[in-house]
Amino acid sequence: MDKINNCEIPNGYKKSTNGIIPSDWQETNLGSKITVLTDYHANGSYEVLKENVTLLDEENYALMIRTTNFEKKDFTYNVKFIDEHAYNFLKKSKVFPKDIIINKIANAGAVYTMPDLKRKVSLAMNLFLLRTKNCDADYMYFYLKQNECRLRILATGTTTKTITKNDVRSVSVALPVLREQEKIVTVLSTWDKAIELKEELVKQKKTQKKGLMRKLLNGEVIFPGFDGEWKEHLVGDLCELGRGRVISKRDIEVNSGCYPVYSSQISDNGCIGYLNTYDYEGEYITWTTDGANAGTVFYRNGKFNCTNVCGTLRVKNTKIDPRYLVYVLQYNTEKYVVQLGNPKLMNNIMAIIPVLIFDNHQYQSKICDMINTHENTVTLLEKELFNLKLQKKGLMQLLLTGIVRVSDTL
Repeated sequence: MDKINNCEIPNGYKKSTNGIIPSDWQETNLGSKITVLTDYHANGSYEVLKENVTLLDEENYALMIRTTNFEKKDFTYNVKFIDEHAYNFLKKSKVFPKDIIINKIANAGAVYTMPDLKRKVSLAMNLFLLRTKNCDADYMYFYLKQNECRLRILATGTTTKTITKNDVRSVSVALPVLREQEKIVTVLSTWDKAIELKEELVKQKKTQKKGLMRKLLNGEVIFPGFDGEWKEHLVGDLCELGRGRVISKRDIEVNSGCYPVYSSQISDNGCIGYLNTYDYEGEYITWTTDGANAGTVFYRNGKFNCTNVCGTLRVKNTKIDPRYLVYVLQYNTEKYVVQLGNPKLMNNIMAIIPVLIFDNHQYQSKICDMINTHENTVTLLEKELFNLKLQKKGLMQLLLTGIVRVSDTL
């Protein structure tokens, strides 16, 4: 492995367009391993397709699989359907389990595998369907997934990047013998199963947390021994509203420091970098005002900065625990996000959101502690999930390049 990392060719290996690979591996173009490479438009012209295919929101004969279903791993809720006539008309793009799906537009080159949904499925627009021969279909999926960058760099276009069927066919692939492919698939599938189980556990815990928040924050469950009453307020009556400022990547590079800069993203708690100065100090609530994460609410405490896509709230009422208000808003803001075009939740809307508050600080703190316990559990599970995915990524790099051989170990 050290020799390969130093670009030296060890015994039993050879140099190829795919890098240094085992001498007994075959190098070929993907096109030689394809029996089917098709898309939605292989079924006819736009006019003919429009006459015969109508997307439906209600359950029907077949599922119309789209990019968003793969990206969100959602094959149940945000879905579209077609009737039996449309399904049979789209005979050239019927989808079956283990088919390889590739984005051809927008996020061009992204690779997915079709799960077994136990139902009829048809391919939507902007996707290629690929079916292989003389190799293990799962191995080919793992190989292409590991080498998505090779597909992505083939995408061309000024405004919208696209790839063609010839681009797909031209991709070079490295293949061990079929038995070794199957063993590699066994190893990686074991990790996939572990990841799937962990994802399901995270989902369950998040659902439990949401149910707990509903009961505690709406007064469905009330703890005895606390004085106070439930009152409805407008956010603008409880808080001072503000907005962050424009902070560029260049600003962060030039003025790097120890004070976090929070933006619209949700990963890393919204932090995109650090400055040597700060705009805010103390307990605040921030939320994302624009974009896909609009309405996402965070609790902040300390010295920090916010970009212009963050709104800020500073609680004026000393009877209210800011952490408590964060949970109330997290439960309520989604329905106030304006979804026309670029999603938004601006200050003027935030100010008039009604919130139900129990006016006893100790009671609020008790609720915060209970919800926080569930949050900590979710955070721990998400870290475990992240590590599993990282381990799988490392395994793919080792197994799909032949650095580690499984032929003698399994």
